[in-house]
Amino acid sequence: MNRLYCCAIAYALIALPTQEPKLVIVNPTTATRLIGDVVLSAEVTGAIAKEVQFIVDGTPVCRTGTAPFQCPWNGAPSADSRTVRVVALLADGNRLVSTVRTAASTALYHSSREVILVPVRVTDTHGEPLSDLAREDFEIKEDGTPQPLALFSPEETPCSILIALDVSGSMAPNMDRLKSAVHGFLSKTRPQDLVSFATFNTDLNILGTADATVAAKLTAVDKLRAGGGTALYDTMAYASELLKQQPGPRALVIFTDGEDVSSRSTVEGARAALQGNDVALYLIAQGQAGSDAKLKQQLSTLARETGGEAFFTSKMNGVPEHFSDILSKLSRQYLLGYAPMSPLGDGAWRKIEVAVTRNAGKHLVVHARAGYFATPRGISVP
Repeated sequence: MNRLYCCAIAYALIALPTQEPKLVIVNPTTATRLIGDVVLSAEVTGAIAKEVQFIVDGTPVCRTGTAPFQCPWNGAPSADSRTVRVVALLADGNRLVSTVRTAASTALYHSSREVILVPVRVTDTHGEPLSDLAREDFEIKEDGTPQPLALFSPEETPCSILIALDVSGSMAPNMDRLKSAVHGFLSKTRPQDLVSFATFNTDLNILGTADATVAAKLTAVDKLRAGGGTALYDTMAYASELLKQQPGPRALVIFTDGEDVSSRSTVEGARAALQGNDVALYLIAQGQAGSDAKLKQQLSTLARETGGEAFFTSKMNGVPEHFSDILSKLSRQYLLGYAPMSPLGDGAWRKIEVAVTRNAGKHLVVHARAGYFATPRGISVP
């Protein structure tokens, strides 16, 4: 009887349906008005969550690895509805994402303070990253004036990445090598990163959204075909607008082999879009884009000002190494944010300086954006 009973129990357990992993935002709901001190919370069922991150209006506000997954946060007085996004990194490497748009407040006033996002990498003179820095180890200035930090996220902060590939007609002889390099890039991105995938010639085409699986994105890569012209600056501008809806830090990773011949936008238009949406530009240029001295200088300056970097190569076999270098840089950065003491709105260029106060006697290299245009971001902070 005992043996039959055990077998029956075992069969019953086997026959139970497997519960699908699910992420539910408990607070807020669509009826909630986020004002003042609140506790954001979420539940994960059907799976083990290693970490849960809370993002409000595109800005990470906290992350926790302990259930119940809760995040104390100050919503400040605001009349606006807010978008709360929760990302759960599961123990099996998969990711769950849930989003809710809260109700608008009936309040007649709102905060005019807005946050500027500044991704920062810190290395020694040998290029080795400096780990374990804390909030108090950073100092940030705007036009020479110290600014108090409104947010700090430690090294290895999850990123929102859009990779855009030039598939114009000139790429036809090199498509197989490009596909191989992109396979390597997409396969090595971290599970916690939100990675979108697109191609461009005269238009930007999204082929894989952030919630698509890596396998689906790789399948899309295998189907790529070359054709059309190159609208590089239009791509930068449009991609920056798409990325602004994602949590920071935000990075646009572009591969191109040619000079811009099809854009309606200009380099200044691309610069304004990247800076206005707090997007770091990482560019890999090959062919004409990698050999023209004036174009190289232009693209290098554009990337460096955003806190990114431009890489140039004369041969396609150097592309995989550059993709790998970009991934390494994106995975070893801190995210700082501050509410400018001078109100935004005049559109002027403001210079940003970031310093590390810890280990002041050692020579450290701080990699951060050079500045920004003072246009409204639409993200309120306490």
